[in-house]
Amino acid sequence: MSPDIVGHMNNYISHLSHKVPVMLQMRSPSSGSKHGHRTAKFHHPAHRGAHRPALKHSSRPPHSRARLISFPFSRKMICMVRTVCLRDGDDGFIYDRATEWGKDFPAANGTRQSPIDFMSGGAQYDTALAKSPLTLNYCTSRETDILNNGQNLIMYPKSKGAETSVRFDMAQRSTISGGPLPFGHEFELAEIRFHWGSSNSRGSEHRVNGKAFPMEVQFIHWNASLYSSMEDACGKPDGTAAVCLFVQIGRENATVKSLISDSLCDVIFKGRQKTTNTPFNPVCLLPDPDLRDYWSYEGSLTFPPCHENTTWIMFRYPLLVSPGQIEEFRRLLCYSKGDSPVKGSTGHLVDNFRPVQPLNGRVVRASFPVEILYTVTLHGKVPRDRLQPVNFEIQHD
Repeated sequence: MSPDIVGHMNNYISHLSHKVPVMLQMRSPSSGSKHGHRTAKFHHPAHRGAHRPALKHSSRPPHSRARLISFPFSRKMICMVRTVCLRDGDDGFIYDRATEWGKDFPAANGTRQSPIDFMSGGAQYDTALAKSPLTLNYCTSRETDILNNGQNLIMYPKSKGAETSVRFDMAQRSTISGGPLPFGHEFELAEIRFHWGSSNSRGSEHRVNGKAFPMEVQFIHWNASLYSSMEDACGKPDGTAAVCLFVQIGRENATVKSLISDSLCDVIFKGRQKTTNTPFNPVCLLPDPDLRDYWSYEGSLTFPPCHENTTWIMFRYPLLVSPGQIEEFRRLLCYSKGDSPVKGSTGHLVDNFRPVQPLNGRVVRASFPVEILYTVTLHGKVPRDRLQPVNFEIQHD
């Protein structure tokens, strides 16, 4: 299937994926007819846990859960199914009109929205976070889908258990638990999103003392202890969690180059997707275990429908990438091949961040003593042999 056809399919499916699940009809013998029909239900790659057994403590009735029938497809068919199921963007909103999202998505008008601006002295050291360490149990994916949906670059790590049938080995899930998350709950990784700006002075969604980073990476998870899929968890209590880190200009990042940068030329246009065979473990983008101090607060996802059920975990230490690697992201386009950019626009996919939202009395917790914080330059280059933390500027009277 040509990339152009795939792009058109994605454009069409994206309008349906918010309303009804994508259904594929497969012929198989059935009683009473020579050729009956069997229907299998497929979900967005981020929702691939939807076929898990019903959990006893879930409030969703068992009969409402989707049943997944596994068919022995070829690898080519699997790729086509996944492409059809990928949404070509989160339709119904654009970042240039983020202040108007509340007209179509009422939750965006709430009082616990994200992102926020971390202000000096605004975080409270919470010793309880040290007593329940944050556990990142990420597994290595054999393949990863990389999609330009016209608004973000999104990565969908594939389960190691996925072979030639629509079946996933749930023992090989990437999950997080502990820390600020509900006790005993596991949150499964759904996708990894990138936000960046047209210059190094902007791009991140969260800020520190009003200052932004050139990029922010968000690992989006859903509560696999309460719900059956990302779709099921959306808008539900304790439904989602986001592990997040800033990106700072520094030395070239080998992981970003081998997995992401080398694939960007294949996803220049909106709707383009590439599957990379490079083994990938999400933990390789995160700080070393000894450098995983973080802030946490309760908010929402930063894209519609903006339901306020997200626990945010923001790492203190940033990811370093080279100036050239940032520029590769800025060369992506927000329109499909054959189309033209909006009048007055260069058509480049940049500045895909939501403005910061009021804190409205929410508490920002820190996993480390805030008294030891000090200021670092957010936009300057970092020495090759040093990784400096992002910190608040502490005012002394």
